[in-house]
Amino acid sequence: MRTYSKKYAFILVALYIALQRTLPRLFTQKTMGREILLRLGLGLIAFCFVYLIVGKRVFSYFGKGTSYSISRLLILCLPSFLLCAMALSLSFGTEEFVQNWLMQLLRQFVLFLSVGFYEEMVYRVLINDAVLTSLNKRKHVFLCAALISAFLFGVTHIIDSSFHSDIEVISALLKIVSAGMIGTAFLFVFWKTENILGCMIIHMLFDFLPSIGNCLFEDTSVLHVEYVMDGRMGIMAISVYCLEILWASYILFRLWKNELQDADFAELRSHYSGGER
Repeated sequence: MRTYSKKYAFILVALYIALQRTLPRLFTQKTMGREILLRLGLGLIAFCFVYLIVGKRVFSYFGKGTSYSISRLLILCLPSFLLCAMALSLSFGTEEFVQNWLMQLLRQFVLFLSVGFYEEMVYRVLINDAVLTSLNKRKHVFLCAALISAFLFGVTHIIDSSFHSDIEVISALLKIVSAGMIGTAFLFVFWKTENILGCMIIHMLFDFLPSIGNCLFEDTSVLHVEYVMDGRMGIMAISVYCLEILWASYILFRLWKNELQDADFAELRSHYSGGER
């Protein structure tokens, strides 16, 4: 049976985005359990849509190449390790552990595991596969896939934010750029290995490590994450996003030079040319 890729790939992406914006509105309270279930559900829906695009090959994305992907992306987590160490060093001896710190740590781990699964499945697999199959014959199809994936991944971090000041607008734009560049690093490794499991693991670590301090010393049962802020916090956010952009630029240069400069993009393109399931 033929895949549906060339005819319906972008239709599936549009349908997915509609579901992505609609399903969260069914929940009235933003709790950790709700966020975990929502992301797992959206990730599984994305998996099913990718199956409709590339067929059984989607299962190979969870096979060989996991350790190689992790080894190439682990350096991306260095700032997260540093933030974790800084938060712990400032808090130990001055604050007491919350009573349920172990359960909070476990819940936070599961949350970011679901985030890694969901966001990599959508922004590195679904978007990428849809572009590479639908525009397979276009000369700059890989550039298109990278730009579309980076833009959508960046925008998803700030889409529900409000903008009332120049600081908020600047922080939003910088967050789009920083998140998009970090997402592109994951995409580069996915192109190289055609393995998404390693990307999911590193994505989870990247998000989870900075949250360890909060799990130990604060109540994290109700989620409240803001990427766009005003005033002093907004200026701090702008500084962090600028540092993220510099770090991501180095990682992208390193990955391109060491992993993709001599890659056989013609062979990779052929993997998305359609055919039998």
